[in-house]
Amino acid sequence: MLQNLKRRIRRKTQRLFGKRTLSARLDGLADRLDILATRVTLMELRETPRFKDELRLSRHGTKIYSRSDEDGIIQEILARIGVVHSTFVEIGVGKGSENNTAALLIRKWKGVWLEGGPRSADPR
Repeated sequence: MLQNLKRRIRRKTQRLFGKRTLSARLDGLADRLDILATRVTLMELRETPRFKDELRLSRHGTKIYSRSDEDGIIQEILARIGVVHSTFVEIGVGKGSENNTAALLIRKWKGVWLEGGPRSADPR
């Protein structure tokens, strides 16, 4: 009888939640909540007097190709010092999908990406 009850409960939960288990769905929701909480915290920080300063680089942070907000910060630094076109070197680029200098490469800068890790450097 207990086995029959377990089987019925399992079938009902699969109908309700699909083939993915409830715990997998909850894990996904928890990850999304963490991301949202981080965004809310960042928005609140940006409203504090410390972060309202126009000279603060973090105000210009934008993520396009980089892992964090480096794309916007690098662009702002270069604008402040008046560099429009030059050459870059980035060390430790991994697979090349999230690089701080990718936006510069797109803007026709010349440069070199260096990676020493054999797994990351393998083009396959």
